[in-house]
Amino acid sequence: MSRRQIALLVLFVALLHGGVLLFFAKSRSLPSKPAVPRPDFIAREARWVDEETGEKLVYREFRVSTRLSEPEKPARPLEISAQAPLPDPPSLTPIESKP
Repeated sequence: MSRRQIALLVLFVALLHGGVLLFFAKSRSLPSKPAVPRPDFIAREARWVDEETGEKLVYREFRVSTRLSEPEKPARPLEISAQAPLPDPPSLTPIESKP
């Protein structure tokens, strides 16, 4: 093989690789999974009986978030702490909840 044929072969392989690279660079990528937003409303409730007075106490906690997640960050998994029971106050006796 002459030098001219080797140069043409190298040029042809380089152009072929460049064309394949441009083809794949312009093709669309697969769509990603839709992000699952975090819950923006959490409600918890705890009931106790005051041992001294016998008064029934109800503690309700509501949390509302209006902050939207950033689309470039991946979605965070749901927090289990929203379902966790509230801690008992030291001087109160909890009421058994009825289903």
